[in-house]
Formats: sequence, C-alpha cells, structure tokens
Amino acid sequence: MDQTNGRLLITGATGGMGSACSLLAAERGHSLLLTDLDADKLRDLQADCVERGVACDTW
Repeated sequence: MDQTNGRLLITGATGGMGSACSLLAAERGHSLLLTDLDADKLRDLQADCVERGVACDTW
C-alpha cells in the first residue's frame, strides 16, 4: 500500500481478507470507507479501526 496515508475503499470488508486489510490499513494511518452486506460485523470493524486512530466510514 502507498504510504501517503490516503483514503481507501475496501469492499467485502468483514470477510477474512477484507478485515485483515482494513485493520492493517488503519494501523498504517489510512482513512477508510468500508462496505459489506453484514451491517453488524461492519459496525464492529468500524469501531476497531477507529480505535486505531483513523477516520472510518461505512456504507
């Protein structure tokens, strides 16, 4: 991933790879826009990313 701390869109964010990529990107300081069909898991993942200090929106 580019280290410019830009904004990333991750689809299927609550799946295994999507979740891992989301958390890694958050740890690296990227702002996130996460999408998934499972709204409950998406809210949990959003909270995990926000705890890492980044802006994280969901759709």
